[in-house]
Parts: sequence; C-alpha cells; structure tokens
Amino acid sequence: MAAPLTIVQGPGFLRLTLALLVFVHHTTRVSLGMAAVYVFFELSGFWICTMWNERYVKALFPYIIYLVSRWWRLVPAFV
Repeated sequence: MAAPLTIVQGPGFLRLTLALLVFVHHTTRVSLGMAAVYVFFELSGFWICTMWNERYVKALFPYIIYLVSRWWRLVPAFV
C-alpha cells in the first residue's frame, strides 16, 4: 500500500510532472513550459552540485575525473 506514496515523493515524479508541463505547453495554448524549463535548470544545477560534493571533491583530480565520467555517460548515446 505504501508504493504509490513513495512514487509521488521521489524526484522522478517531479521530473515527469515538469516534462508533462512542457508537453502541454507545446501542444496547447497553455503557457507553463518556460516555468518548467527554469525548474529543470535549477534541479540540474542542484543535482550536479550534490554529485560533485558527494563523489568528486574527494578525488585527487576531481575535475578530470568528473569530465571523464560525463564523457563515458554521454558519448555512447551520441554514437
């Protein structure tokens, strides 16, 4: 019974809601898309900052390790 409440509390639900707002913005006259895009930018910055502080700041060469990890995450999708 607790599963639906857990889904609503996670960050995925917020991202889905924002994506749906952008979709509604593009398919109707309702203009909510820009606000959703700004929240996406804020969330992305928050998650990158959190990831940096939890993972990379403790490394010997944190910026290089960060760039390599981003490279290995993004390049296969483009290839």
